[in-house]
Amino acid sequence: KFIGSEYEVTYTDRTEVDFESNGEWSSVERKYEAVPAAIVPVQIADYVKNTFAGQFIKKIDRDKYTWEVELSNGLEIKFDRKFQVIDIDD
Repeated sequence: KFIGSEYEVTYTDRTEVDFESNGEWSSVERKYEAVPAAIVPVQIADYVKNTFAGQFIKKIDRDKYTWEVELSNGLEIKFDRKFQVIDIDD
């Protein structure tokens, strides 16, 4: 579906991906599984693994200033461009 300058795609496995008009993804969400590891920066993956053992990233958003992930327990963590945690919201 086309939304202004973005595209939203829902795959058959119910993975939802939002794309910017330039083709870059801005958001990936899976309801019951982890997002693909290949799209998660290693610094974020390591932080989640070391701080929230047993949880997985079910949603990841990015823009030019921040990254935000939602974990399987509903916790949302925001990172700056240098992958430093700037906010945690439950």
